[in-house]
Amino acid sequence: MANDDELELPGSYQQLCVIAAALDVVGSRWALIILRDLARTPLRFTDLQNINPSISPTLLSTRLRELEADGIIEQQKVPAPGRGSVYALTEWAAPAVSKLITATADFGASLLEHRGVDDLEHPEQILARQMELNGTFVAAQNSSLRGYFKFDLSGIVNHVVLTDDGMESFTTPPGDDPPVASAWIFPPTVLMRLMGRVTTLEAAEADGLVVIEGDRLAMVELLELLSLTTVNDSG
Repeated sequence: MANDDELELPGSYQQLCVIAAALDVVGSRWALIILRDLARTPLRFTDLQNINPSISPTLLSTRLRELEADGIIEQQKVPAPGRGSVYALTEWAAPAVSKLITATADFGASLLEHRGVDDLEHPEQILARQMELNGTFVAAQNSSLRGYFKFDLSGIVNHVVLTDDGMESFTTPPGDDPPVASAWIFPPTVLMRLMGRVTTLEAAEADGLVVIEGDRLAMVELLELLSLTTVNDSG
């Protein structure tokens, strides 16, 4: 009879459980973050590196190989006249990953609501930094949306500018011109729930949690570009 040591596999929980099976694949450091990014749009290796500067190129390569070996992601050729390849979710994995991202976003928002964000130092700078990183996958979606947009998350204000060169984020207004559209969001985690498709914009507006002024369609498009997945499973 085989002993426990003989049965054990590296990186496996050795349990006949769907949670353990999922964590065998996405429980490794950075794996779920990579899937978060690819749930939005196919991305180049350099895009993933730019969104997540804390991960080393070696570890990123390792995680991509592992996810590819499990059939969750694949490499696709960039259509002409582009060159090179991008990483993308496989057809079977895309809807399952989207549901995972939505559920994780819901849990994360609830966790932040429980902890509170009032103790954060320089929250405007933290938000601006994250928006700056988000600009990489916004640009990767090749949207024609341009202009200056303002977000006010319960007094945590962020100014976003989309140009032909990409998306920039600022803690102060970038100029004297008024924004194309502004969104007032309360509490701040509502934005995270919108991005994770935990809730819909229409539901948040109906509950008075989001107020949009200016070009509503443009703000809706920007929120779509910022969404964590392309699949809406919020119901």
